[in-house]
Amino acid sequence: MNALIHDQQAALAAANDPALRLRRIVEAHVRFHATTATRRSSGNREMSSLEPRYRRRVRALRGTYETAFRAVIDEGCRSGKFTVGSARLASFAIVDMGIGVAAWFRVGGEHSADDIAYAYADHALRIVGARPRPRRSRPGRVTGEDRG
Repeated sequence: MNALIHDQQAALAAANDPALRLRRIVEAHVRFHATTATRRSSGNREMSSLEPRYRRRVRALRGTYETAFRAVIDEGCRSGKFTVGSARLASFAIVDMGIGVAAWFRVGGEHSADDIAYAYADHALRIVGARPRPRRSRPGRVTGEDRG
């Protein structure tokens, strides 16, 4: 959890614009869950086995992590870049969407962790009512522009 929060904080520090900040934290979130799937799923199954004080600590860290998503969404709403009825529900949806990658992602599969991270960042921006910016295609990556 500490590594995940560290990655999130680094992503937040990389930009000032709420849309870019959301994009960066979603990309970091998805990459983390794609590349640490085994460890993460084990950690979730073992939560109930933790002593209450450690369980409280992990829950507090998770709360801090989710709250950072919500803060970026609130910031985007205040600036007029996002239009969402509930920043809390949007943050839950975005966080859960990224965690789900661990259930199916496989190295060497059809899409790389980066491909998925970029696509999920676009989905997250749509969830909050922002339009993802078109971006140039990178080698080995299919974008909406490439699909015609």
